[in-house]
Amino acid sequence: MSDPIQRFSTRAAAYARFRPQYPATLVDAIVHGLGLRPGGRVAELGAGTGIFSARLLERGLEVVAVEPDADCACRSAWRW
Repeated sequence: MSDPIQRFSTRAAAYARFRPQYPATLVDAIVHGLGLRPGGRVAELGAGTGIFSARLLERGLEVVAVEPDADCACRSAWRW
């Protein structure tokens, strides 16, 4: 498929179901390394199905997630 925005449209369900989660220690290291605190606002561009956004929300961050693929974005929205 030549359109990069639509690349995951037919695969979003499988991606959301089978994509491994990010290790908590990795997410904690990123959050700590960037000096982020609960209540802070972050943006995730190309958020896909929201796997990383969910980890940030669990740490009390306010997340603005941007995903151009409608199927991925819809799968992300139902998570919250």
